[in-house]
Amino acid sequence: MRINTNINSMRTQEYMRQNQDKMNT
Repeated sequence: MRINTNINSMRTQEYMRQNQDKMNT
């Protein structure tokens, strides 16, 4: 369960990063 949460967090960070990139563009 902990690992799953960790992966979820990483995915969320990546999604936020992509979103920021789109906004920057």
